[in-house]
Amino acid sequence: MANFKDMAERARRAAEERNASRNQQLDDERIERNRVAEAAVNILKVNVIPLLEAAKAEFATTGVESRIVTDFAGREPSVLFQCLGPERRSDKWRFEAPGAFFASDGEYIKIGLGDKGVDRGPSKGSIASVLPMNAEEGITGAIEKALEAYYKALDEHRHNLTR
Repeated sequence: MANFKDMAERARRAAEERNASRNQQLDDERIERNRVAEAAVNILKVNVIPLLEAAKAEFATTGVESRIVTDFAGREPSVLFQCLGPERRSDKWRFEAPGAFFASDGEYIKIGLGDKGVDRGPSKGSIASVLPMNAEEGITGAIEKALEAYYKALDEHRHNLTR
């Protein structure tokens, strides 16, 4: 006669082993995602943010205000560098110039530019990927493009700033 109790115990053990294996796989994937995210944040903090902070400080001495916005909680950690127009006298409104975007996947730095001040990510076709050790030229080039976009936007918004 068949031993149904043994059959049930074998099936239960097999299910527990599958669940343990699946849980271990999920834990391993989570650990790897966290490792990659930490590496990406570190790449941005070491290679990108110091250059952005230097640009922000030096631009301020010439009257150009800018901001650095970090998003380290998203799927791909990123940083936005954006120049800000002067405040309008009547209501303190200020325009936001198109920004330079920097992101990392833990191995490369992605560099892109926005088309409009309201963009919160790079426009299609404006993204380049570089290794961190080769990134300074690309980062400074993107900062320069953001500054050029600021002056273009300043010309476009000049009539709005005098109200």
